[in-house]
This record gives sequence, structure tokens and C-alpha cells, in this order.
Amino acid sequence: MIPTDNNEAEARVSSEPETSSQIAEKKRRRWWLPIVCIVIILLGAGLGTFVGYRAGILDRVKAQNDQKVMAATTQYTMGVADFEAGRYEMARRRFEYVISIDPGFPGAADKLTEAMVKIAQALTPTPVPSPTPSPTPDLRNEEQLFAQIQQDLANQQWAAAIANIETLRNLKLDFRAVDVDGMYYIALRFLGIQNILNDGQLEVGIYNLTLSEQFAPLDVDAKNYRNWARQYIAAATFWGVDWAKVVAYFTEIYPALPNLRDSSGMTATERFRIA
Repeated sequence: MIPTDNNEAEARVSSEPETSSQIAEKKRRRWWLPIVCIVIILLGAGLGTFVGYRAGILDRVKAQNDQKVMAATTQYTMGVADFEAGRYEMARRRFEYVISIDPGFPGAADKLTEAMVKIAQALTPTPVPSPTPSPTPDLRNEEQLFAQIQQDLANQQWAAAIANIETLRNLKLDFRAVDVDGMYYIALRFLGIQNILNDGQLEVGIYNLTLSEQFAPLDVDAKNYRNWARQYIAAATFWGVDWAKVVAYFTEIYPALPNLRDSSGMTATERFRIA
């Protein structure tokens, strides 16, 4: 076949060596290829690192939650055993510890209430049999007692109100029962908070708030005070035994209630400082 003029021209062009300007132009067109490859590699490495880090965090959180559940379950089981054996004080501490770990642990709040009732019953003096002289009977009638209870509540004399309510109930159990129940709730609620915030009687305060809950649901403030008291007691059980746990507990307690104290007189702030 005889080549045409065009074919000869193309053959001459393709056989001619590339000039330096042509080579430089090709390099300029391809400069971005290595950068794209590096960016792809870095993105892949970063994504892999993030996925691995995220998985590690999830595994660690799951392990911590599993440890809490195991510790709460163990202490709850031991608390039930202590309760059945009559070791009510130890049972109370265990149930309070369980609630401090998991406030919604099934049955812990009910068992704590039962233990505190048993402790309160044990602290109640046993009546001495006759012929010991009986106390002077309260001769006030129901209306007078009811009016006195109202006055006690107005004067914030919570303990006196409770005493008069119990006298009224012993005199006539069904006298204005709904109103008296409401008064009982108010007196127990405020006395429990007073025990916790002012008197340093954390256990008594928890007990009174738990009793008041039998008449009506506790408000948010009362629940918070009860929870802080429980956490303080739980923290105090580790005093001198596990300082790290003491610090962890009081790190949460003292910013909210710096002057919260127990029967020792030591405030949450002081315990945190020493720990």
C-alpha cells in the first residue's frame, strides 16, 4: 500500500523526539496524582484509627457497666443474707451502697426501707411492765389535738407535730384521716430534711423521708437530699480503707452540699480535703 501524505506526516511527528517543554507539560498535568494517593492513604488510616478508638471506648464503658452491675448484685445478695440473719445495720449499709451505684436497682429501695424499719424498732424502748406508773393520759379531745398539729406545722415544730399526730391516731384512728395523713407527710418530710441538713443525723433523715414516702411521692428536692445523704454514708464506709473511692464520692458531694455532715461532725468539704 502506498502511504498518503497525511500518514507520512503523522509518522514523522511520532518518530520525532519529545522536546523538554512537552515533557515538562506532561509532568505539570500529573503533579496531583501523588498528592491524591497520599490523601487517600491518610484518610483510610484516620478512619481506621477512629473506628478502633470508638470500639475501644465502647468496650471500656461496657466493662465498667458490667463491673457496676456485678458489684451491685453481689452487695444486694449479701444484704439480703444479712437482713435474714438479723444483721440489719450491715444490711442497711449494703443496700445504701447498691443504691449509690445504681439508684434503680430492683428491690434495693424496698429492702433498705425494711432494714431501717427493723433498726428503728430495735431502738424503740421496750415498755416496762406494771406496776410502773403509767404516764398521765392526754385528755385533749380530737379537735384540740388537730388544732395543735396545725399550729405545730405553722411553727415548723416537726417533731412535736409528729408526736401529736400519733397521739391523735391512738385516740381515734379514723379522725379526719386524709387530712391527718397529709400532715404526717409534711411533718416527716421536713423533719427528714432537717435531720440531714441541720442535725447531722443522716440515717434518721433517710428513715423519716422513707416513711413520708408511704403517704405521698417525695418531691425532687427531698429525693436529692436523701440521695446525697446515702452517698455520704456510702463514702464514709470506705474511710481509711479506700481513699480513692472516698475522693470519688466526695468529689460529687461537696460542690452540691459542702456542709453536709454526719454524727462525727465532719463536713463533706473537710472529708474531701483530708481524703
